[in-house]
Amino acid sequence: MQAATKNFKIYRSSAGSGKTYTLTREYLSLALQSPDYFRSILAVTFTNKATQEMKSRIVETLHELAGGKPHSMRQELMALTQLSEAALQKRAEQVLSSILHNYSHFAVSTIDSFFQRIIRSFAKEIGLRAGFKVELDQQKVLDDLIDRVLAGVGVDKHLTRWLTQFAEEQIDEGKTWDIRRSIRTLAGEIFTESYKAHEKSLNRIAHDEKTLLKVLGQLKDLRVAFEQQMDELGRSALTFIKDRGLQTEDFAYGRSGPANYFSNILKENGKYEPGSRAREVLLDPEKWASKSNKQRDYVLSVALEGLQPLMQDALALYDDGYEKYNTAKEVLRFIYTLGILAHLTAVLSKYREDNDLLLISDAAVFLKDIIGENEAPFIYEKTGTRYLHFLIDEFQDTSGFQWDNFRPLVANSVASGNRNLVVGDIKQSIYRWRGGDWKLLLNRIALDIGPENTEHVNLNHNFRSCRQIIDFNNSLFFQAAWELKEICSSKFAEVADNKELNALEFEARNIAAAYAEVTQTYPENKSDNPCGLVKINFLEADEEEGSWKEQAQQAMLSTIEELQQKGYKARDIALLVRSNREGQELANVLMQAEEDKADGNPYNYRVISSDSLFLSNAASVCLLLNVLRYLHNAQNAVARTNMAYDYQRYILKPAQLDLHQLFRACAGDEEALQAYLPPEFLRKRAYLTKLPLYEMVETLIMLFSLNQLPGEWGYLQAFQDAVLQYSGEEKGDIDTFLNWWDETGHKHTVQVSESLDAIRIYTVHTSKGLQFRAVLMPYCQWELNHKPNANNFIWASSQMHPLQELEALPVRYSSRLEQTVFREQYFRELIQAYLDNLNLLYVAFTRAEEALFAWTPLPKISKGQSIPRADAVNGMLYRLLRGEMQASGITELYHEPLLSLPEGWQESSNIYENGVLEQVVTREKKGGEDSFALGQYLSTRWRSRLTVRKRNASLVLATDENSAARINWSRTLHSLLRQIRQPEDLERALENIYYEGMVNRQEIPAVRNQMQALFSHPVAGQWFQPRWEVRTELPLLNTTGYLLRPDRVITAGSVTIAIDFRVEAPQPAHEKRVQRYLKLLRRMQFTEVSGWVYYLEKGEARAVSINGTSQLGLAF
Repeated sequence: MQAATKNFKIYRSSAGSGKTYTLTREYLSLALQSPDYFRSILAVTFTNKATQEMKSRIVETLHELAGGKPHSMRQELMALTQLSEAALQKRAEQVLSSILHNYSHFAVSTIDSFFQRIIRSFAKEIGLRAGFKVELDQQKVLDDLIDRVLAGVGVDKHLTRWLTQFAEEQIDEGKTWDIRRSIRTLAGEIFTESYKAHEKSLNRIAHDEKTLLKVLGQLKDLRVAFEQQMDELGRSALTFIKDRGLQTEDFAYGRSGPANYFSNILKENGKYEPGSRAREVLLDPEKWASKSNKQRDYVLSVALEGLQPLMQDALALYDDGYEKYNTAKEVLRFIYTLGILAHLTAVLSKYREDNDLLLISDAAVFLKDIIGENEAPFIYEKTGTRYLHFLIDEFQDTSGFQWDNFRPLVANSVASGNRNLVVGDIKQSIYRWRGGDWKLLLNRIALDIGPENTEHVNLNHNFRSCRQIIDFNNSLFFQAAWELKEICSSKFAEVADNKELNALEFEARNIAAAYAEVTQTYPENKSDNPCGLVKINFLEADEEEGSWKEQAQQAMLSTIEELQQKGYKARDIALLVRSNREGQELANVLMQAEEDKADGNPYNYRVISSDSLFLSNAASVCLLLNVLRYLHNAQNAVARTNMAYDYQRYILKPAQLDLHQLFRACAGDEEALQAYLPPEFLRKRAYLTKLPLYEMVETLIMLFSLNQLPGEWGYLQAFQDAVLQYSGEEKGDIDTFLNWWDETGHKHTVQVSESLDAIRIYTVHTSKGLQFRAVLMPYCQWELNHKPNANNFIWASSQMHPLQELEALPVRYSSRLEQTVFREQYFRELIQAYLDNLNLLYVAFTRAEEALFAWTPLPKISKGQSIPRADAVNGMLYRLLRGEMQASGITELYHEPLLSLPEGWQESSNIYENGVLEQVVTREKKGGEDSFALGQYLSTRWRSRLTVRKRNASLVLATDENSAARINWSRTLHSLLRQIRQPEDLERALENIYYEGMVNRQEIPAVRNQMQALFSHPVAGQWFQPRWEVRTELPLLNTTGYLLRPDRVITAGSVTIAIDFRVEAPQPAHEKRVQRYLKLLRRMQFTEVSGWVYYLEKGEARAVSINGTSQLGLAF
């Protein structure tokens, strides 16, 4: 097959444009070259789900081609591979067989999996042991790091100084001195690429205490000097006014006039920005006094004499120093954390080493260092794999480090004449917070690989949505991109520096560039079928109707009912939300509707949400957790009460439950509590606490009859999965499990079959890549900028003195940065934020196939304005749907007519509607139902079916003295006797050896009989009386260094007796061993010593004296 001239293809896709189809076709066009050629292809995407989908699509397509079944891709593959139909069928059969027999070489994986595989090959070079663990829970790691850092207070003088100064600065700023909370807001930055890009220089700076303290001092001096100078000017002016017998109210505009500016700039007020009136008096001194002022001439003379020069000095100081002053203030707010971050980074390195792990965020960074120093052939040699072709999916979410790692491999492949491709959609870039950089797809990768090697292909057909939805999204998002570009431009229009302004304008145009190809065309089967519905409701809070969210919830339920009337199944409907909290709120609304619906109500409100249905909300899981808390601490009054209440409410469900009596019983003794719990529970409490954690939970499910609640089975199974996973990775006791659950485990959600007929709830992020017949967005509202109270940081730099000493430093993203030297970096982040949030709306609106519904609050219009601000989704939609845009002539920029959005606007109801909701035919799930309903929750007592024996044969029945079973029997009895001081200890000791696997239940009676015979023996029985001080297996060291351990040494007063227990027949060696015990005890100054050998099988006691004589023990 002849290679294409340009070996690097960039597919720019859009929602529903057949991206997976294209990837599958491109993969197969390569793989079909020979049966084993698939080994030379690496396809990567960003999620496990996408990986599985792509693998399935490739295998299914090969299966259909190999079977000669009709397939839309057949003709395309014949053209690309130059194979005849028969040859293609034969080759597909061969490739499919080769993949299935060599599945580990079927290289379709996530990008992280690929990176980790390379890192394992270089483990030695980067200081990792071969079996290192990849840690996914970075929050858990972060908590541990903060604990370790704070533990160094008072030990590490540098760290103590940083934390002390940080706390002092917090207090000076009027904030909490709880530095843990303050550190947490920034500490997560150590996992980001933006921090790692500067990590070495930041560590160098943080450990150069002299330089850092010098910079710190200079910034404080700058701040103090500005405040003092302004304060002096203000006080001078106010003193001058007072000395002349006037007040600020005597000047023009009184307290809002120019004279009051001097009050504002006093240190205690700190309002340094001058209003327009303060500046006007410098141009026209007559404006110091109003024309109606009776003392106008005197006021003007006072102003000209003393206030005019002071105002000139104040404004000159402001113009020259205010930006630097604000910069110093912003830097000082977080500069202390540089030292703390350096310590966190150092502790993280030690944490990795101690726990032998690699953080998921480390992979790209470590690999960057590896690949940066080596050529591609060396990397292939180390990994034992060589790839000729790279296919990268979802490229808009690729980070800079990840591309730096792929670039030399892709460049080497392209230079060798091999085909490579990337697929991505800037409009669906919604993971920038995880490092995704959409600018790579916009222009950088083409420059890196070379324009001469690059071919751009636009996938502009929409195979997903109905025509009305396609037309709506085409028009909305093309105009929205230009509108947001204009809004951003207006925000930095007053930037004085032309170079900076031009750079920001170029950056803002990227929003429009990202959506330049947003418009999609219809496939032939949709061109003449204007089906579909888009409906957006703007809701106004009302005393009778409630808040806009309450109205949206009711409208959502009505719309679900309307859709089901039109033939839609519940599984055809998806609710999209921004956060898990919103999803949980809507899930609760739907579950309540399902619970409250009357008999005969035909509507299905059942709900599935992998994001929103938390295990911690399930009644069965809550009950289990309270039982575990009770087992851990029986005095936990809250756990006792909740356990009893939940069992009564959800399991027994009595017609009447006296809560007062229940609470009183929970506060009382165990006997009172027993009446509200399963009969066997308290009796088995001691037994339960000795079980392994997973088995304990399994037993509790049966004891509390939770397996009789069909609606809870999914939650129970997910909870047991979480317990099993935890037990395999951590210490599996109740205490540590409950701590883990409170910190991390409570975030687990239930996963259920996608085939169930229930409404889906997804966050916009998790809906990416999915499609639904009907999409509802009840809470279609969020800010386009970052939230004001969010902890977003910019790693900034500046040549302003003394900041040139620091390569990068953290400043919080805030509008305050507009008046600092970090202004350009702030506006760049603002532009990025606007695009991020527009992309979220694009992803949400393009999930719909046939119907799209959204509810959003009616935006408020500020006084003096004719249209609302477009700083949030509702304001932007309102302006676009009504045609009241800030940018003009946008629709003329596109070469084809766009849908006129205002034509669908209904002014009287504040609703936008385009299209009709038609009656539909119920679709059968593709491939049929892939699940079945369980008739019961399978739970069993495995010990009744399986006995795990740690010994290799029957213990009690063994007779051969040299057999392994006989030896094990001896060990078992000795282990039992070690635990017995008095006969009352027998049952507890028997339970212990049972749980240790030494005996089974059938063997316990025989063991018990032997022990009771021992206790009733006329001599031996006296050894187990309370008067004795007992030492079992007391180590005795003889003169040659040999260690002896008598089974039992008992002492009372001056009398000491050494005893050995035997299961064998009597032998002289047994008595000689006891004699050695007695001699050693005599040397240890024990005076009255005697010895005994007791033969357990015969029930015979033989006395041993120190001089060697022995006799049967008939009396004591």
